[in-house]
Amino acid sequence: MATFSPKLFITTFLAILASRINGKIINVPPHPSEQPTKAEMTLRPDSLDAPKLDHVEDQFYEWWYFDVISDKDGQYTSLDVVFYTSTTTGFDILGPSVPLANPSVDLIQVTVGFANGSVYNAYLNGSQATFIMHGDGVTGIYPSPRAMFNTASDLSSASVVLNAPEVGFEGVLHLTSTAPPHGPCDAAHPGISLELMPHVGWVNAFPDAIARASITVNGEQLVIEGRGYHDKNWGDRAFSKSLDTWYWGHATLGDYSIVFFDTLDYAGVGRSSSYVAKDGKILVSQCKGVVARPFGNGATYPPRMMDPEPLGLHLTIDTPDGHINATLTKVHTVLGLGLGPYHRWLDKIAGTVGGGEELYGLASFEQFAFSS
Repeated sequence: MATFSPKLFITTFLAILASRINGKIINVPPHPSEQPTKAEMTLRPDSLDAPKLDHVEDQFYEWWYFDVISDKDGQYTSLDVVFYTSTTTGFDILGPSVPLANPSVDLIQVTVGFANGSVYNAYLNGSQATFIMHGDGVTGIYPSPRAMFNTASDLSSASVVLNAPEVGFEGVLHLTSTAPPHGPCDAAHPGISLELMPHVGWVNAFPDAIARASITVNGEQLVIEGRGYHDKNWGDRAFSKSLDTWYWGHATLGDYSIVFFDTLDYAGVGRSSSYVAKDGKILVSQCKGVVARPFGNGATYPPRMMDPEPLGLHLTIDTPDGHINATLTKVHTVLGLGLGPYHRWLDKIAGTVGGGEELYGLASFEQFAFSS
């Protein structure tokens, strides 16, 4: 079984740094910036996975999210890694969640879901963060703790490397893309809007991927092989001020790759985003045509902060291949145990496309609900 190698980390770090040294570099210190910040909401050429904030003010946030979900002989496991450049007032859900004194703007979150349903979740303060742009990819380096991620210039692959023995974690995650990137309403190309809703930007570099993680958690070695995903979010005001509720998720249903949002703001205005690809080609990428609704355990819509966890989600999406009608059934709660504004789940998914044969796969979905 492959294990983490600090020597490999250093070698990889130096090789990537040497190859990217001519790219644009952004350094993010651990404290909020006092300079005015601009948030990009239109995709520029050769910038898809690059930082979209030039500075990180107190009410601003940005993150790069990576995951892998796996079902191996009925053993469901997962790994989520988030690289933040955010204050705890910008992405304000972090405020009560991060058990750290004086959390850095450069924060890393690692979450492992084990087959027995137990969860490991850790936050790491970064001493700084450096981002080196190259094509549509980016290399993000958090030198202390020794952590980095790299997305290829053509977005064909991505890697995450972490070495945080002080919190009992070491690991490597690799993704190989199987579906083209996109924004909220369009396939990815320069000039598209990246505004998922007012003040919230989003772009999806890896809607679906073949993924493998080799990790050690408190001395226990674990290999997770399955489906992977990577996207990024950012915003120019506190996150909870921009939305009341949202459902987000990604899934592989048979040969179909699915990504969706179904959201409401505080005025009850809904915004959605649906993406479906098959055989490496986009069937639909649009800001309509999706409905996600919770079910079970007394679930209601829209969800409220203190509602009990639902048992799953009913999902419908319109595609040229026909109407997707699927059910996501919770296997594990990955984050947000108990009552509160945020939950994320690992799920089985089953459904049909155009009323055809039953298809199956894996999914991950999350719920934000800020109103009581």
